[in-house]
Amino acid sequence: MARRRLGRAAGAGTLVLLLAVSALVLTRNACAQQPRTGGGAVLAELGSSLSGRVTRVYDGDTLELRVSDGRSVRVRLEGIDCPERGEPFSTVARNFTRQLAFDKDVAATVHDVDRYGRLVARVRSDGKDLSWELVNAGLAWHYTRYSNDPKLAAAEADAKKNRRGMWAHGGTSPSSPLEEGKSRRPPR
Repeated sequence: MARRRLGRAAGAGTLVLLLAVSALVLTRNACAQQPRTGGGAVLAELGSSLSGRVTRVYDGDTLELRVSDGRSVRVRLEGIDCPERGEPFSTVARNFTRQLAFDKDVAATVHDVDRYGRLVARVRSDGKDLSWELVNAGLAWHYTRYSNDPKLAAAEADAKKNRRGMWAHGGTSPSSPLEEGKSRRPPR
Protein backbone atom coordinates (compact mmCIF):
# COMPACT_ATOMS: atom_id res chain seq x y z
CA MET A 1 0.00 0.00 0.00
CA ALA A 2 2.79 2.40 0.91
CA ARG A 3 4.44 1.60 -2.41
CA ARG A 4 1.31 2.65 -4.35
CA ARG A 5 1.07 5.98 -2.46
CA LEU A 6 4.73 6.65 -3.17
CA GLY A 7 4.18 5.87 -6.86
CA ARG A 8 1.24 8.26 -7.09
CA ALA A 9 3.16 10.97 -5.20
CA ALA A 10 6.11 10.58 -7.53
CA GLY A 11 3.78 10.78 -10.54
CA ALA A 12 2.15 13.94 -9.18
CA GLY A 13 5.59 15.43 -8.50
CA THR A 14 6.67 14.69 -12.06
CA LEU A 15 3.50 16.31 -13.39
CA VAL A 16 4.07 19.45 -11.30
CA LEU A 17 7.68 19.63 -12.49
CA LEU A 18 6.60 19.15 -16.11
CA LEU A 19 4.01 21.93 -15.80
CA ALA A 20 6.56 24.29 -14.20
CA VAL A 21 9.08 23.68 -16.99
CA SER A 22 6.39 24.18 -19.64
CA ALA A 23 5.32 27.47 -18.05
CA LEU A 24 8.95 28.64 -17.97
CA VAL A 25 9.47 27.76 -21.64
CA LEU A 26 6.24 29.50 -22.70
CA THR A 27 7.12 32.63 -20.72
CA ARG A 28 10.63 32.69 -22.14
CA ASN A 29 9.34 32.30 -25.72
CA ALA A 30 6.78 35.06 -25.22
CA CYS A 31 9.49 37.40 -23.92
CA ALA A 32 11.80 36.51 -26.81
CA GLN A 33 9.11 37.55 -29.28
CA GLN A 34 8.86 41.04 -27.79
CA PRO A 35 11.05 43.56 -29.63
CA ARG A 36 14.16 44.67 -27.81
CA THR A 37 13.90 48.26 -26.76
CA GLY A 38 17.46 49.40 -27.29
CA GLY A 39 17.53 51.41 -24.11
CA GLY A 40 13.84 52.11 -23.64
CA ALA A 41 11.32 51.99 -26.44
CA VAL A 42 9.10 54.91 -27.13
CA LEU A 43 5.79 53.87 -28.53
CA ALA A 44 5.66 55.99 -31.63
CA GLU A 45 3.18 55.83 -34.44
CA LEU A 46 4.57 55.62 -37.94
CA GLY A 47 4.95 59.08 -39.38
CA SER A 48 5.02 60.67 -35.93
CA SER A 49 7.73 63.08 -34.95
CA LEU A 50 10.04 62.89 -31.98
CA SER A 51 12.53 65.40 -30.77
CA GLY A 52 15.36 65.03 -28.33
CA ARG A 53 19.08 65.22 -27.79
CA VAL A 54 21.56 62.77 -29.30
CA THR A 55 23.44 61.21 -26.39
CA ARG A 56 25.38 58.52 -28.25
CA VAL A 57 26.41 57.60 -31.77
CA TYR A 58 26.87 53.84 -32.08
CA ASP A 59 27.97 53.85 -35.71
CA GLY A 60 27.31 55.89 -38.83
CA ASP A 61 23.64 54.97 -39.07
CA THR A 62 22.59 54.28 -35.46
CA LEU A 63 22.30 56.73 -32.60
CA GLU A 64 20.66 57.15 -29.22
CA LEU A 65 18.15 59.88 -28.64
CA ARG A 66 17.03 61.13 -25.21
CA VAL A 67 13.44 62.32 -25.58
CA SER A 68 11.62 64.92 -23.47
CA ASP A 69 10.37 62.48 -20.82
CA GLY A 70 13.95 61.36 -20.14
CA ARG A 71 13.77 57.99 -21.88
CA SER A 72 16.43 56.98 -24.38
CA VAL A 73 15.69 55.25 -27.67
CA ARG A 74 17.90 53.84 -30.37
CA VAL A 75 17.29 55.24 -33.80
CA ARG A 76 18.41 53.71 -37.09
CA LEU A 77 18.73 56.28 -39.86
CA GLU A 78 16.16 55.55 -42.54
CA GLY A 79 17.12 54.84 -46.14
CA ILE A 80 20.85 54.26 -45.71
CA ASP A 81 23.44 51.68 -44.78
CA CYS A 82 26.86 52.69 -43.44
CA PRO A 83 29.92 50.43 -43.35
CA GLU A 84 30.03 48.19 -40.28
CA ARG A 85 32.71 48.39 -37.59
CA GLY A 86 36.02 47.15 -38.96
CA GLU A 87 35.10 47.86 -42.59
CA PRO A 88 36.70 50.71 -44.55
CA PHE A 89 35.10 54.10 -43.79
CA SER A 90 33.15 52.85 -40.75
CA THR A 91 35.06 55.12 -38.36
CA VAL A 92 34.85 58.05 -40.77
CA ALA A 93 31.06 57.58 -41.08
CA ARG A 94 30.62 57.34 -37.29
CA ASN A 95 32.71 60.48 -36.71
CA PHE A 96 30.80 62.32 -39.45
CA THR A 97 27.50 61.47 -37.73
CA ARG A 98 28.98 62.58 -34.39
CA GLN A 99 29.95 65.94 -35.86
CA LEU A 100 26.48 66.49 -37.26
CA ALA A 101 24.39 65.26 -34.35
CA PHE A 102 26.14 64.39 -31.08
CA ASP A 103 24.94 66.43 -28.10
CA LYS A 104 22.54 68.34 -30.37
CA ASP A 105 18.78 68.60 -30.39
CA VAL A 106 17.33 66.76 -33.38
CA ALA A 107 13.94 65.99 -34.89
CA ALA A 108 13.08 62.48 -36.04
CA THR A 109 10.22 61.33 -38.26
CA VAL A 110 9.48 57.68 -37.54
CA HIS A 111 9.06 55.36 -40.55
CA ASP A 112 9.30 51.91 -38.97
CA VAL A 113 10.54 49.83 -36.05
CA ASP A 114 13.17 47.26 -36.97
CA ARG A 115 13.53 43.73 -35.64
CA TYR A 116 15.88 45.00 -32.92
CA GLY A 117 13.32 47.45 -31.56
CA ARG A 118 15.10 50.50 -32.98
CA LEU A 119 13.02 53.26 -34.45
CA VAL A 120 13.81 53.67 -38.13
CA ALA A 121 13.57 57.39 -38.73
CA ARG A 122 14.65 60.32 -40.84
CA VAL A 123 16.62 62.55 -38.50
CA ARG A 124 17.28 66.26 -38.95
CA SER A 125 20.01 68.12 -37.08
CA ASP A 126 20.44 71.88 -37.57
CA GLY A 127 18.06 71.54 -40.53
CA LYS A 128 20.18 68.86 -42.22
CA ASP A 129 18.88 65.39 -43.13
CA LEU A 130 21.49 63.02 -41.67
CA SER A 131 20.69 60.23 -44.15
CA TRP A 132 21.18 62.55 -47.13
CA GLU A 133 24.35 64.08 -45.67
CA LEU A 134 26.00 60.68 -45.16
CA VAL A 135 25.12 59.42 -48.65
CA ASN A 136 26.17 62.71 -50.26
CA ALA A 137 29.53 62.56 -48.45
CA GLY A 138 30.08 59.03 -49.82
CA LEU A 139 29.95 57.50 -46.33
CA ALA A 140 26.76 55.46 -46.75
CA TRP A 141 24.94 53.56 -49.45
CA HIS A 142 21.36 54.34 -50.39
CA TYR A 143 19.56 51.34 -48.89
CA THR A 144 17.38 50.56 -51.92
CA ARG A 145 15.98 47.39 -50.36
CA TYR A 146 13.92 49.57 -48.01
CA SER A 147 13.98 52.98 -49.64
CA ASN A 148 13.11 54.36 -53.05
CA ASP A 149 13.86 57.97 -52.07
CA PRO A 150 14.95 59.84 -55.23
CA LYS A 151 16.93 62.38 -53.15
CA LEU A 152 19.09 59.62 -51.67
CA ALA A 153 19.52 58.01 -55.10
CA ALA A 154 20.64 61.36 -56.55
CA ALA A 155 23.00 61.97 -53.60
CA GLU A 156 24.65 58.58 -54.11
CA ALA A 157 25.01 59.18 -57.88
CA ASP A 158 26.58 62.59 -57.16
CA ALA A 159 28.99 61.13 -54.57
CA LYS A 160 30.06 58.46 -57.08
CA LYS A 161 30.46 60.99 -59.90
CA ASN A 162 32.53 63.33 -57.73
CA ARG A 163 34.46 60.49 -56.05
CA ARG A 164 33.64 61.40 -52.47
CA GLY A 165 34.23 59.11 -49.51
CA MET A 166 34.01 55.43 -50.42
CA TRP A 167 33.88 56.37 -54.09
CA ALA A 168 37.25 58.22 -54.08
CA HIS A 169 39.27 55.44 -55.71
CA GLY A 170 38.38 55.46 -59.37
CA GLY A 171 34.69 55.98 -58.76
CA THR A 172 34.23 52.46 -57.41
CA SER A 173 33.28 51.42 -53.92
CA PRO A 174 32.92 48.14 -52.21
CA SER A 175 29.32 47.20 -52.84
CA SER A 176 27.04 47.17 -49.87
CA PRO A 177 26.81 43.55 -48.75
CA LEU A 178 23.13 44.18 -48.15
CA GLU A 179 22.60 45.04 -51.79
CA GLU A 180 24.55 41.99 -52.97
CA GLY A 181 22.54 39.62 -50.80
CA LYS A 182 25.59 38.94 -48.59
CA SER A 183 23.98 40.37 -45.51
CA ARG A 184 26.26 41.22 -42.62
CA ARG A 185 23.20 41.21 -40.43
CA PRO A 186 19.64 39.94 -40.78
CA PRO A 187 17.23 42.19 -42.70
CA ARG A 188 15.00 44.56 -40.73
